This record gives sequence, structure tokens and C-alpha cells, in this order.
Amino acid sequence: MVQLPFLIFADMKQAESQEDDVSIEGMRILLAEDNELNMEIAEFIIENEGAIVTCATNGIEAVDIYKNAPESFDIILMDIMMPGMSGTQTLENLKNISS
Repeated sequence: MVQLPFLIFADMKQAESQEDDVSIEGMRILLAEDNELNMEIAEFIIENEGAIVTCATNGIEAVDIYKNAPESFDIILMDIMMPGMSGTQTLENLKNISS
């Protein structure tokens, strides 16, 4: 499991002073998103930061991709509401593959 820190700041000056420069360059990311426009935007942003993106259009496809090469991904990003298999169902299937 990965935990991402989430900080809430009362004012923008404090938030700007806390900004860290974190790189995802070279990371291998599996992106599961059923909305074509959202997929294109996310893929563009992630690749622009130097990561390698593999796309899946739904949870079933994401599980199939992961099942064939689980060591190929550093992180998985996915939509929660997808047809066929929701993001939470996909997560359960991915956890079963990994264990």
C-alpha cells in the first residue's frame, strides 16, 4: 500500500513555501481510465514528467495487463467508477495477483 501525504494550508504563502520538487521520471505507471479525454490528458501530463505510461480502458484490461507483467509497474493509477469492473473491484483483483 502507498500512502500519499496530503497537507492543508490556511494560506497560499505557506503552501508555496512547502512545495517540494518530486520527480516521477522513469517510473512505470499503469493508468486505468474509461473516459478517453481524461485518459489522454492524464497520459500527456504523466509522460511530460518523464514517466512511462501503459493505458487500460477499464478494470478488466488493467488486471490482464498487470497479470502478464506485475513487476513492470511502479504505480497504478485508476478511476474508481469504470464499466465492467470498478476501481475497487480492480484493486481487490490486483491484490490477489500480488499475494
